[in-house]
Amino acid sequence: MMRLGTITLLLLAPVCLAAKPKDLDVQNFKTSADVCVHLSGEWDVDLPEENKAEIKKNMNESCGQAKELYPVLQNRYPHDRAIKQLLRKYQDLKDYEAWN
Repeated sequence: MMRLGTITLLLLAPVCLAAKPKDLDVQNFKTSADVCVHLSGEWDVDLPEENKAEIKKNMNESCGQAKELYPVLQNRYPHDRAIKQLLRKYQDLKDYEAWN
């Protein structure tokens, strides 16, 4: 299973070269949120413990980062309709609780 940091780096590398701060904020949030949602779909109680531990670790990283960035986007861009729409799509992430 690929590490989250590697996935994030590969996804963000082209964006980082020429993006504005707002675009980076949105891309960082969207990448984290998308990885979080994807990993939540990977969870299965019948998985080997090693796989469960890896999914939990990666979910804590990606979902935790998305949860942190959610209010940042809300506060930094309160009048941006596109960002409001994006945040509505991922509103469940603001209530994410890390796995132990």
